[in-house]
Amino acid sequence: MMKYKFLTFFYSFISTFSNLISSLVIFIVLARALDKSIFGDYVFYNSLAAISCVLIDFGINQKLLREGRIDLPNLNILFLNNLFFKSYVFSFVFILYSIILVGILNYDFYSILIFLTVASFSFFQLSTVVYRVINDYKLDAIVTFIGSFIFITSCLVITKLTTDIFVICTVLLMVRLSSFLVSLFVINKKVRLSFKYRPILFKKLILDTLPYLTDRIVSVLYSNVDTLIIKYFIGSVGVATYNSGLKLASGSLGVSTILSNIYIPKISVINYENNVSIIEERKVFKELWMLLSIFGLLIVSVFTFLNTFISSFFFNDKFPELIFLLPFFGLFVNTRLMASYYGIILTAIGKQKERARANIISFVGMVVSGIILTYYLGLKGTLLSLIITTILLITFYMLILKRIHFKFLYTKGAFVVFTITLFIVWTKLSS
Repeated sequence: MMKYKFLTFFYSFISTFSNLISSLVIFIVLARALDKSIFGDYVFYNSLAAISCVLIDFGINQKLLREGRIDLPNLNILFLNNLFFKSYVFSFVFILYSIILVGILNYDFYSILIFLTVASFSFFQLSTVVYRVINDYKLDAIVTFIGSFIFITSCLVITKLTTDIFVICTVLLMVRLSSFLVSLFVINKKVRLSFKYRPILFKKLILDTLPYLTDRIVSVLYSNVDTLIIKYFIGSVGVATYNSGLKLASGSLGVSTILSNIYIPKISVINYENNVSIIEERKVFKELWMLLSIFGLLIVSVFTFLNTFISSFFFNDKFPELIFLLPFFGLFVNTRLMASYYGIILTAIGKQKERARANIISFVGMVVSGIILTYYLGLKGTLLSLIITTILLITFYMLILKRIHFKFLYTKGAFVVFTITLFIVWTKLSS
């Protein structure tokens, strides 16, 4: 049993880490190779693409991860219906995106290539959900690792040959699209899909997916609307500086994705079958809490005490202000990991609507405070708005779970972890 748990975590780690490290490496390579202003525009277009592609995601991945395990015999039908639906939505969003951004706003044409790259990766991620649903984490790790390795290698090679952003974006798009097609081929071999037309109950699918879509929209906006605010108040160089730290923080948050992939199906089954002893139940939630807490404290320590080294090693001191901002990014990561504990549980037990409402309220607070604090405090203000609203989100999550008499809130533990985190950051900033 312990060996199975270890291998599941290991393969899930490889899969998630591969995606995160590829994204991080691409970011660092382009940050070093491109002019700061061009790189800032690239990041800005990436944020616009991520926000637009959330409609393509439509919350389908999380829905399929939860419901696919419960209704395993019909996984092929669930996957195909979701894939076809995703394709229809993609067609609509792509046309709208092209008309507005390139046709009306006259943004650079390569912004379309970035959108298609992000969309291709969204389709690839949907395909990898199937591996996790059927408990083939090893296959998930292999497919994802190979795709990420080719993605990184392609970027390294093309940036050595040219710094033409159009050529770079074209190559990255071709790699992402190829990864999805290969994964689709592997799925077809694994679960014997029959690619024939199947009637889709669009109304039911949309209604079932809306809570997941809402959560996904807020999650993506959380990660990208701050970039839009910074672009408006500070400019492209500010976008490049801020996102250099944010990309490292997002990579650290990958542990949340890993644990989500493992524990959402596990907790879903416990909640659905309702035949697990209280001791076993407590063990599952304690494992999840401890993993997130320990990793959060580790990350904030690294970001705080190794801030100068991190800035020099990854970005060759190209963004001087980043050194001061890194401890705040560490604080942000720790609070997000605490929030993910409660978020994972809410999704797994079918309280996605409540989670979505909490996210919406928290997001509105982030936008308002982000605009005000960025205007007065610059990049530090943007980070403070993220931290404050994440704490607000944790509070909302706790209240929802307390209302349904959930037993494993670890309220005192959350307070202790947050206090230690503040002390770590204060120790560095006051020295």
